[in-house]
Formats: sequence, structure tokens, C-alpha cells
Amino acid sequence: MEMLESMWQEMEEIEKRWELHQKKREEFLEADFRRKEQQWQQILKQRDEEWKEEMDRRERGLMKRLNTTIKSFYDKQLKRDEEVLSFLEKREERMEANMHSMLTEIESCMNTLGARQDQLITLANDYCLRNS
Repeated sequence: MEMLESMWQEMEEIEKRWELHQKKREEFLEADFRRKEQQWQQILKQRDEEWKEEMDRRERGLMKRLNTTIKSFYDKQLKRDEEVLSFLEKREERMEANMHSMLTEIESCMNTLGARQDQLITLANDYCLRNS
């Protein structure tokens, strides 16, 4: 965030410098306009082009840094998201394995109960036959 604020301040500084440059340019034109109009017009045009090139260069640099910062942020976020997704997938696999194990255990218990129930019925029938 500080980097973004720094970039923003640098953009404002460029804008202030541009305004100062424009102000100085106007004062200079008023003082010397009649005497050296063509000569100074050419010099100012060259300065403006150089200033524009400098501003364009700085703006490209700032945009590149901003894009790098944003890309880095999103890359880190994507990596975190992938790690969370991987964790959740592994957790789901463990839960499914545990569920399968529990179902197998329940099935085994049900089979054991069924066998014991059959044994009890047989014993009850035998008891009834003996006592009748």
C-alpha cells in the first residue's frame, strides 16, 4: 500500500512540476517575446518535447512498477488459494477414507449382530423344544 501511495505522490509531484514548468514558460515568454520570438519558441518547443518524453518515461516506469506490484499480489493470492484448495482436497480425501473405514466397521458390527441374533434365535428355539 505504501508503494502505491509513493507512486501516487510521485505522480502528483510530476503534475506539480509540470504546472511549475508551465508557469515559468509563460513568464519567460512575456519577458522576451518581442525580441527573440522565433528563437525562444523553438527552444521552448524542444524543452516541452523533452519534458513530455521525461514524463512519458516516468509514467511508463510507474505503470510497470504498479503492474509488477499488482501481479505479485495476485500471484501470492493465487498461491495461497491453491494451498488452501490442496489442503481442503486432502482433508476431503481423509474424511472419505475415514467414512469408508467407519462404514466397513459398522457393516462388520451389523454382520456380527446378525450372526448373534441368529444364534440367540437358534438357542431360544432349542430351549423351547427341550422344555416343551
